[in-house]
Order: sequence, then structure tokens, then C-alpha cells
Amino acid sequence: MFVLVAGLLLAVAPRASAGTTAERVHAAALEFCRAHPTLESLRRDGYTPVRPGATHWANFAGPARFDLDRPRQAVVRGGKLVGVLHAQALRLGGLPDFGPPARPHTHAGGRTEMLHVWCSDDPRVAFSPHGR
Repeated sequence: MFVLVAGLLLAVAPRASAGTTAERVHAAALEFCRAHPTLESLRRDGYTPVRPGATHWANFAGPARFDLDRPRQAVVRGGKLVGVLHAQALRLGGLPDFGPPARPHTHAGGRTEMLHVWCSDDPRVAFSPHGR
């Protein structure tokens, strides 16, 4: 791209794109996964199992609306964080349109829209229905 400044034609690098919404959600999920290498680190951030032995750990003190940096739930398998869950009630507008390959689905009797994002560098796996 070129810009005319004070009669001089200057070459300017195009502005870098911030990526698609799905790419930003995937990057935020990977950062969350890296920041929580242990279950104790999840507990310190307010996540607790929704019931004893559950694979979903919720942050009930977290925001009720979609927050890219504070997923509604963490998904734990085998004592390890394997993914995150973003969710928002449909009465609050549901989740934003993430674009492919992120595909939210409804849950809780059709009252909540949610998106699982798995801790994987490969977006095809990160947004697969069941993870790895």
C-alpha cells in the first residue's frame, strides 16, 4: 500500500488483521490452557467441579455473558485441563457468530448456547465436537 505524505509517495505495510473471531477464540483458549497447567491453578482462579467427579469445572463467580478471557467452564479429563466451554443464555442473545470452524450448539433444554474449544494447536481438533 502507498500513502502520499507531503508530496512524497511512501510505501506502507498493510495493517495486520486481528484474525477471525474463531481464531481469536482459539488463541484465547490456548492461552487459558497454558496458564492453567494444574488443577490447583484452576482452583485459584475460582473454578470448581460442578459436582464431585464432574469433567466440567465452573467459575460461578465469572461473568454471565460471553467473555473471551474467562470461559464459563473448564473441561477436565484424567486430572488435566483439556478444553474450555464458552456459554451464554439465549435470553441474553446467545453466543456471537464465531465463523467456521467454530460451531456453537444449544444445551440445557435449548436455553443455553455453548462452544467447546479443546486445548489443541490444530484448529480442526480444537473445534471438533468431542476433542481428542
